Amino acid sequence: RRARLQVKAQISDRFSASTLINLAEFNGDPKGKVLENAFISYRWNDKLNFTIGQFRPSFGLEDLYPVDIIKSLDFSNQYYSFGSNGWQSFQIGASMFGTFKNGKLPVSYAISVVNGNNRNQVTDDDNGKLATARLELGPKETFAVGLNGGFGSVKKRGVYAAGLDVAGTIKLFDKWDIQIQTEYKRGTNHRFFYGLPDSLRTDPIRRYQMGGIYFLPNIRYNINYHKLTSIEFSVRYEYFNE
Repeated sequence: RRARLQVKAQISDRFSASTLINLAEFNGDPKGKVLENAFISYRWNDKLNFTIGQFRPSFGLEDLYPVDIIKSLDFSNQYYSFGSNGWQSFQIGASMFGTFKNGKLPVSYAISVVNGNNRNQVTDDDNGKLATARLELGPKETFAVGLNGGFGSVKKRGVYAAGLDVAGTIKLFDKWDIQIQTEYKRGTNHRFFYGLPDSLRTDPIRRYQMGGIYFLPNIRYNINYHKLTSIEFSVRYEYFNE
């Protein structure tokens, strides 16, 4: 499914650029699919950074990890459904983000505005935009809570999305620990709403809701022998209703 090539360039001490393409998309219909990331970032300091272009806006735990290191076989159904509705996955827009380090309780934030048309759609089809915000409290290495919220307009109708996620690590024995990730989200499924024939579509749009939760425990045995750091075993339970 994925054969990726990534290029990063440090333009100056503050500007950087990144491009990510998925060569596996050439196996099927590559139109609008091959290019995944294409953005420029500006770093002022830890507290203030900007990104503009095509990227994944931060709207949950899964947006923070590349697919190479997620603790499961693939992203959740929740991620793909909220992605098709413009809240997650690859979108075109701009983002401001940063981290405030306050002792043992770091606070991270991200504010994004995207066109919500998914990747490689430079022209907005309805001039509507989606605005999202994420606030994360605590380090994920021990225990962190993330709050996600978003609102916007799609074809002049108001839509929303909201979520809560928790991540942390529990020490079991000397070399054993368990990493836990869980997310709950709920929002408007406007892609489904506008995909219905006129005869089946009934107002208001807020009746068309998607939502669910997943739980992903990851048991890790820490080896730390030469280049081998650990062996991990994970499973994910998910309930999702489109």
